[in-house]
Amino acid sequence: MSPLFHILGLCLFSLGNSSDSFLILRAQNLGLSLILVISAYIVYNLVYALASTPAGIIADKIGTKKVFITGIIIFALAYLGFALDKYGSLVWLLFGVYGFYIALTDGVSKAMIGSLIPKEEAGTAYGVLTTVTSVFTLAASVIGGFLWSAVSPSATFIFAVVCAVLSLIVFASIKTNSFIKISS
Repeated sequence: MSPLFHILGLCLFSLGNSSDSFLILRAQNLGLSLILVISAYIVYNLVYALASTPAGIIADKIGTKKVFITGIIIFALAYLGFALDKYGSLVWLLFGVYGFYIALTDGVSKAMIGSLIPKEEAGTAYGVLTTVTSVFTLAASVIGGFLWSAVSPSATFIFAVVCAVLSLIVFASIKTNSFIKISS
């Protein structure tokens, strides 16, 4: 299977990974005051900061793909929680879980892609990856906003869960670690 499936998996994931603003809006939608929303977002940032280095250490020991896939699963669970929470009782926990997801995926995804490309093409590969995933993330926010307005706030998060599951299917099917050749 082509290593380009890594990029497909990242694109599918990015398509559901809309702006964090939706998390903030959802917390407000569930009744949290502005100060509590900001405090919950601080919990996210604290967990992210505290868990990032251990996540990198674990990825170095067991492999980036395993850690990244675990992160996507945690993302899907957090977003499912944001979709299903009706009273705001889970918001604090969900922001913490979301921080753990980002710790498992942010640096690890770069390391995963870095292991798949020749060193002399790293700049180009990271540029292409950032461009492609940024376009899909922008689309995710547009789709998320549409679903929020036209269907329900929960629909934004359910869409993200579906995209995460599709991404998981792609990543689970990848069996190769051969290099991606960017230029010819």
